[in-house]
Amino acid sequence: MKKSIQFKIPNPCHESWGQMDKRTKGRFCSLCSKTVVDLTDKSQEYIQQIYEKTGGNMCGHIRAKQLGEYHQREAQLAYRLSSSWWKFRRWAIAASAALVLNGLTLLDSYAQEIQLRESSYTLKPLSIQHLDTVKIRGYVREKGTFHPLTSMRVHVKGIGTTILTDTKGYFELSIPRSRLKGKKSFGFEISGFGYDTLLIEDVPLNSYQLIARMEEDEELMLDGMMMLGDVEMEE
Repeated sequence: MKKSIQFKIPNPCHESWGQMDKRTKGRFCSLCSKTVVDLTDKSQEYIQQIYEKTGGNMCGHIRAKQLGEYHQREAQLAYRLSSSWWKFRRWAIAASAALVLNGLTLLDSYAQEIQLRESSYTLKPLSIQHLDTVKIRGYVREKGTFHPLTSMRVHVKGIGTTILTDTKGYFELSIPRSRLKGKKSFGFEISGFGYDTLLIEDVPLNSYQLIARMEEDEELMLDGMMMLGDVEMEE
């Protein structure tokens, strides 16, 4: 019976692959004075052969998805914990919690967002409803951190109206009610690279403030994530 082989990078390196000098089988890292082997398009069998030839002393450039399932998550967590992006996430969550604990008064939309951060969206009718126009405005943010997401696509389903969020994650739509004749409800589809699509269905025809909280697409993140570091093999 063929043994199952898995690879892992226990200590991911954050040197820039793009800035390393090119070599025949990879690139040269001046920090550790060794060639980093490019494994991103190699099979498990090939990686095993190279690993055994080097006596287990191999530094590789590899896709997180090529690692074993457990080590994919392990590598992802190690990368995030040491990256400035994840430091920002931890700071944002802590800051939000501190605001709640201190009982500070926030804008209504932000207060709802913190209180309901585990939900996917908050939809609240605007206080002023226009007879001739339906207005939709709000923010698209990352779930958990409330970080604004730019260039996210907000599409009104069944009407064909689409807009992108600005640098603050804000969007605003005005739809003439003449385009909504015969409709009792509409819906929204919010999407963007690296995030799961958010669908909101069967919303009664009114003007709303929408706060959308987007979940990261973990599979897409793993597929695009490249790892650098000393490769280890286990059976």
